Formats: sequence, C-alpha cells, structure tokens
Amino acid sequence: VKDGDNGFLFESRNKSSLIEAVKKAESVTKECYVQMSDNARKYVKENFDSNDHYNKLNSIYESLYNGID
Repeated sequence: VKDGDNGFLFESRNKSSLIEAVKKAESVTKECYVQMSDNARKYVKENFDSNDHYNKLNSIYESLYNGID
C-alpha cells in the first residue's frame, strides 16, 4: 500500500495510528476515492499477475521434485 495513493497506512499495534488512518479514509472525496480505487486495481494488476504467480509456484515445485533422489 502506498499511503494516500492506493490506501492508507497505519503503524502495527498502534490504536491511535489506526484511528487516524480511518479518519483519513472517511474524509476523502468521491473523486479521491475513485482515483485511489483505480490506483489500487492498477497496482494489483501490475504486481500480482496470476500467470506469474503460477510460474513461480511451479518453479518451486519443480525444484523440490528434482531434488528428490
């Protein structure tokens, strides 16, 4: 997540940090919400392609299988 670009970050285990992030999220305009949503979809599409995931996972399985005597 890129804070303010495609979501809001908060410090782990920090209640006040979470509250601030929620307040930011609640206060965004409709236009900002739409832009952030578009940015989030674009980021996921560019960085979490299912074919890439499959190929990486398959490579791991093949290396494990080939390592078996």
